[in-house]
Amino acid sequence: MYARLTLAVAAALSLHTAIALAQTPPSQTAVPAVASTGEDELLLKNGGMIRGTIVSVEPDREVVIVVYGTGEQRRIPWADVDKVDRGKHTQRPTPEALPPPPAPPAHAAPPPPPPVAPRGEPASPPPGTPGIVKLHIEANKPNIGLYEVTASGVIVGMRGSASVVMARLACVAPCDKLIDGRAGQTFYFDGNDINTSGGFRLEGQTGRFVARVDAGSAGARTGGVWLTSAGATGILAGGLTLGIGAATDDGTPGNPGAAMVPIGGVALGVGAALLIPGIILIATTGTSFTLERSPMDTALFRF
Repeated sequence: MYARLTLAVAAALSLHTAIALAQTPPSQTAVPAVASTGEDELLLKNGGMIRGTIVSVEPDREVVIVVYGTGEQRRIPWADVDKVDRGKHTQRPTPEALPPPPAPPAHAAPPPPPPVAPRGEPASPPPGTPGIVKLHIEANKPNIGLYEVTASGVIVGMRGSASVVMARLACVAPCDKLIDGRAGQTFYFDGNDINTSGGFRLEGQTGRFVARVDAGSAGARTGGVWLTSAGATGILAGGLTLGIGAATDDGTPGNPGAAMVPIGGVALGVGAALLIPGIILIATTGTSFTLERSPMDTALFRF
């Protein structure tokens, strides 16, 4: 009888342990949050813009981006995407005050000779080589950068397409560096809260050049897009209302067409008042620049 009691107790303990293990929730591995440094930019077809860190791009489906500043992860349908711009807002170096160099000793040794390129490896091209330009940048805003396009293309899906541009930061104003444009690659100017300039090439150019950049505000450009959209909508709605009112107004008292005519006229006026300044903002907030051989020479290129 004691043996039977022992077996019964053991069976009860085993059953209790099995039930407890079955009811224990499975461990969940926490997904680490993706910190957004805001180096990427996503342009939408409605004129909007989202800055953050792009997690994934799935053509014909969606783009996942972590919004800069809030850390919110958003999924944007591919049909709403106009342009995916990776690395546009890469952190740009800011000049820092450097301590003065130490005083040389009384009997300083002569500086070492410049390094010689290893045999079989070409040395850096000297100034004067076609495509090698010493560039100085003058801009109306700080931290304007010169970018070199390294790759570009178009991603095409069933629901639309989006252009992709890959670029690297070549230098930041005032630059004063040798820029190698022998490969015929495209360069452009960009920076924080400005509109990207048009592209240009340097192959075949030599000597010293000065780029004078007039940076346009990206915020003003976005405002112009919204004003233009609202104005066009008002003009369309006002024109339809005015036309329907004029067609249905037979002159009888209480006819609804008579009331629609002034409403349509007001909508037309408001739409025009929004459309005109919106077009002006879009046309005047672009980033333009001139590229000159020297301050005394006539500009070779104007954009």
